[in-house]
Amino acid sequence: MSLQVKEEADFKYVDEGQGPVLMLLHGLFGALSNWEEVVNHYSKHFRVIIPMLPIYEMPIKEAGLPGLREFVESFVATKKLENMIIIGNSLGSHVGILYAG
Repeated sequence: MSLQVKEEADFKYVDEGQGPVLMLLHGLFGALSNWEEVVNHYSKHFRVIIPMLPIYEMPIKEAGLPGLREFVESFVATKKLENMIIIGNSLGSHVGILYAG
């Protein structure tokens, strides 16, 4: 299974499966292929969502942790997501901690 990237508004993301939401946040040099096995496994019981963090598209002064947290907040609001389980890798885990905190 290769992951399909969807686009809505200013967001690119993966959205696979149904059920409780499991949001995955990638790291600085991560690729979608890093999450493929995770998505294959968990999308049987969860709605797995991976927003593509715009690390290289954001203005340099906004591309730090606060700017990425704001991006995730905007993505969650746009997609009307609630009560999520968040899993992050490397930079994604830092962003997830700030978002959840």
